[in-house]
Amino acid sequence: MKESSIQAMDKFNLSNPEIGTVVEDVSIFLEKNKIEQNEILRTTLVLEDTLLNYRDAFDEKAVCSLKCVRRMGRIRIELTVNGESYNPFTSEDEDDFSRMLLSGIGMVPAWQYRNGQNIVVFLPKKKQRSQMIYILMAIVLALAGGMLSKLLPQNVQDIICGGILTPIFDTFLGLLNAVAGIMIFFSVVWGICGIGDMATLSRLGKRMIGRMLFVMTFLPTLFALCILPVFHFQSGSVKGDMDLSQPFSMILGIIPDNMITPFTEGNFLRIIFIAVMVGIALLVLGNKTSLIVSFIEQGNSLVQYILEVICSAISIVIFISLYNMVMNDSFSVLLKAYKAPVFILLGCLFAIMIYLCSVCISMKVKPGVFIKKVMPSFLIGLTTASSSAAMTTTMETCENQLGIHQKIVNFGIPLGQIVFGTNSVTEFIVIAFCMAEIYSVTVTPLWIGMAIFTSVILTVATPPIPGGSVALCTLLFTQLGLPLDGIAVAVAIDVIADFFITAAEIFCLQSELVITSGKLNMLDTERLRKAK
Repeated sequence: MKESSIQAMDKFNLSNPEIGTVVEDVSIFLEKNKIEQNEILRTTLVLEDTLLNYRDAFDEKAVCSLKCVRRMGRIRIELTVNGESYNPFTSEDEDDFSRMLLSGIGMVPAWQYRNGQNIVVFLPKKKQRSQMIYILMAIVLALAGGMLSKLLPQNVQDIICGGILTPIFDTFLGLLNAVAGIMIFFSVVWGICGIGDMATLSRLGKRMIGRMLFVMTFLPTLFALCILPVFHFQSGSVKGDMDLSQPFSMILGIIPDNMITPFTEGNFLRIIFIAVMVGIALLVLGNKTSLIVSFIEQGNSLVQYILEVICSAISIVIFISLYNMVMNDSFSVLLKAYKAPVFILLGCLFAIMIYLCSVCISMKVKPGVFIKKVMPSFLIGLTTASSSAAMTTTMETCENQLGIHQKIVNFGIPLGQIVFGTNSVTEFIVIAFCMAEIYSVTVTPLWIGMAIFTSVILTVATPPIPGGSVALCTLLFTQLGLPLDGIAVAVAIDVIADFFITAAEIFCLQSELVITSGKLNMLDTERLRKAK
């Protein structure tokens, strides 16, 4: 292969020498594109295993081709094998739903059969650069630049803020809102379609999802009620009388009267309602809608990529917002937001302690033993803010150190990375409380209930891409009537808190799987209690 934006190999067969050559060439290509060695090793091993599976299913004379594409910093490796339909990843030990979950977060290749060809797509990931340094630089430059700009004539200040920076900021938020609604629709529909059928979900899947949704609603709600007295909302608003007709009207308001308005208005609850209806309909119709399902899958990937590109500029938007705050003498908003990171950290510690006590009491394991076992994956999450980076270590820990059955590990960990987010729910709630206090938003019991409900829904809908939660912050503000001026502050808080939130999510997920597997008699308690 010669390095270029698009590289293709001539047709080859599946003999051992040809397979070895292909794997070596792909490895060289990935090295030239500065992919990490661990990712190169994982990709080439999976590629080699895939080629061997096709050789066993067909024969050495099967006609294959390989194409490596690099566009805008993204790497895509596409393997094409002519012949009958054959999914090289299907096995009796791993159901289709688990495979779909792993594919959804980019941990396994995607397979499809089209026009007499088996197509396998590999998407090796480059190491994600942390946004922390860029956020901090944006904050420092905004403070320094804003203070220096105040020395300029007033008309120049007006041109900079009102004529240049504010329109850019408004355009970015508008673009973010436009993409976020479509992203939620595709994400929810594809998640439902990926189940295949309700029987695929099985008793294990239904119970696991039910427990995850309950915990990520109950624990943040309990924590929110504990910290509620600390926030000083608009006088008398929390203790006001609650009209019982309001919750009923709110529930009915989720049902749209047409299919277009929810997208134009950015009403994400109605968008989710439409997405659920479409997803269930596609499940019921099955093979009759295979083309639509394929469109949903491709649309989901397309929108997530667009959103990822948009969110890569978030540090610039934070700079603009904070710069305007300094110029308008409203920088005190950032100073008043000190409660948010403090209570987010306390919320994570609260969830960790609850889970630690639950595991130690119910499974009779010593706290020190359990903490020592889960610490490696916890530290990876804490230093990288990436649950994907810690996934391999987490799976090995759950199966080899915690004694969790392999079936629960293979199903629960990718499911948890997509659905489970107790600490993310807490973050959304705390940010909502903090912004409501700063901007004197009227808070009622119904508003608090909506804040909790919205936070849970947004957490489940958050796409597994860098910056996914940034897009949903705008939806949170819009749904709860919070001024969009505070978006930059919320995003800065999210980026900084993401490191500890990720580590806490990994800890809680492993604890949740221990408890679930124990209830299902699928836990090796001796291995769990045994010190390393």
